[in-house]
Amino acid sequence: MAEIDKETFAAAVVHDLRAPLNACLMSLSLIELKASQPAEVLKSVEVLRRNLERQALLIDDLADALQIVGGGLELELEPADLVEIGRRAAESAAPATGVEIGWATEPGPCPIDADSERLARAIGALLEIVAAGGPAGGQIALALRDADGRVRLELGRAHATPADPAATRRKHPVMRLTVATEIVERHGGRLELGEGTAAIELPRRAGRPSR
Repeated sequence: MAEIDKETFAAAVVHDLRAPLNACLMSLSLIELKASQPAEVLKSVEVLRRNLERQALLIDDLADALQIVGGGLELELEPADLVEIGRRAAESAAPATGVEIGWATEPGPCPIDADSERLARAIGALLEIVAAGGPAGGQIALALRDADGRVRLELGRAHATPADPAATRRKHPVMRLTVATEIVERHGGRLELGEGTAAIELPRRAGRPSR
């Protein structure tokens, strides 16, 4: 059998995984657009959409993981707002975690240089890990701190409801955590992970003073 270029093969695998997923999401959108759908149908559609969107995130992480292994992951750094990136990550992670996610106090803009899409996925992965590190329900609060001229984004559980005795904690999503760590480090940052907490430190945008 002829030797296959690894990067070409990896790209083909990711494409083949995404194609049926995108078709399913499009079909769900068509179902949602139809009027007078029974409540049970809409509920099933919501469950399907939530899980398909999570699968899409995993495929994106797989694509990044394959690039990391091959040494070819390149970030597209542009001026961005860490607050807006955190908000997008929270909106994406909340349905999958079943936990309320929001800012402890509404912060002002926090300019950084970032690959916004990848950094949002990395923060989303950390939010899932924090949610899995405690009882069901409750809240996760996001907060920004100054850290020696850098910015520190902290994620922590708060006001959790009692755990279901029958529930078991999920294991950390190893691939997502590995990719998230690599993405944060390639932004010149550092990632910390604790029991029910996580934090990333990132450089502020070049030439911007600390708040």
